[in-house]
Amino acid sequence: ALTLLKGGGRMASPFGFECGSVGFWLLYFGAVPWVLAFAFGFRQLLVSEFEQKVQQGYSFAAGEVRWDSRNTVLYPLLCAIAGLLAGLFGVGGGIVKGPLMLEMGITPSVASASAAAMILYTSAAASTSFLVFGLLHPYYGAIFFCLGVVCTALGQYVVGRWVHK
Repeated sequence: ALTLLKGGGRMASPFGFECGSVGFWLLYFGAVPWVLAFAFGFRQLLVSEFEQKVQQGYSFAAGEVRWDSRNTVLYPLLCAIAGLLAGLFGVGGGIVKGPLMLEMGITPSVASASAAAMILYTSAAASTSFLVFGLLHPYYGAIFFCLGVVCTALGQYVVGRWVHK
């Protein structure tokens, strides 16, 4: 919603904010308080659930993240830095965060699925923004979407057959 209010491309801001104006930057950084509030809230939730599990003698499985007070700060910080560096180098954050999650001890299937979800969300959000702002030709978008779906299905099939041999 904040991206739409900022405007861009062929779509002007409904508030009349120009790129680089004070209003533009207020909308640009307007998500930061919300993100921090959610991060703090979920951190509290994860730490309390972890402490309850420890008190009840819960046996953690291999690769299961122990969301203690240290890890609830360290892991998001590492992922944020990895995402920032990935953006600076022009690669997707999910591509960097997958190996990072493996290094943190997360099982490969969970790391792979999480990285794929990150890639799906960020590419869908970017594509939607480009489409709304008139920066993506719908015909080209549809062609590349179909091409992506077909190639993904084919790749999954071929790799799945190859792994089962």
